[in-house]
Amino acid sequence: CGFRRNPKPVKTHAAEVLYKNGKREIGVVVDRVRIEQLSDFGTPAFVGDKVVASERERDGVTAAELSKATELVVDGQTYYELAYSNESSRGNNNFLSRVAVRGGRLYVMT
Repeated sequence: CGFRRNPKPVKTHAAEVLYKNGKREIGVVVDRVRIEQLSDFGTPAFVGDKVVASERERDGVTAAELSKATELVVDGQTYYELAYSNESSRGNNNFLSRVAVRGGRLYVMT
């Protein structure tokens, strides 16, 4: 059995899709942004710190930690790769995200 689409009960992004296979999830979200490139927002570490700070604010999360924040360039497109974890009332979770900005849109795959 593979991944199955798992719609979110509340839409929180301009476009979003989530697939689930047991405890594993893959999601992609897209939002409009006013920046032209990721570096306009900050370094990988700065963006990672913002993501983890947001994670700490989520309901039930008791701790969150950034373990990796790097920049990759593939075919001229810049990506930030962020690895982080959280502890929550729903268990401990590990996340790996790739973030990109292109054409006035922010793309995040986690």
